[in-house]
Amino acid sequence: MVLTHNYLPILKSLYSDPDIIEQMPFIDNMLPYFNSAKPRPRVAYYDKISYILQNEVTKALTGQITPEEASENMQERITE
Repeated sequence: MVLTHNYLPILKSLYSDPDIIEQMPFIDNMLPYFNSAKPRPRVAYYDKISYILQNEVTKALTGQITPEEASENMQERITE
């Protein structure tokens, strides 16, 4: 999937794979991110919370609402 979909590898050894390096020459710049990556937090209803955050942040970034409104909306929607 790394080569067919341009996903970053989840195995450290693949960051030095010649085929991957050829297709993704920037891969060596991504290794520090791989080394410092942390798993997503274990939170009940993670999918729901993630959707709410994405939705409200997008609204704020596109100027539909203020960041303050987005923050308030997130708080309300997550705790309801």
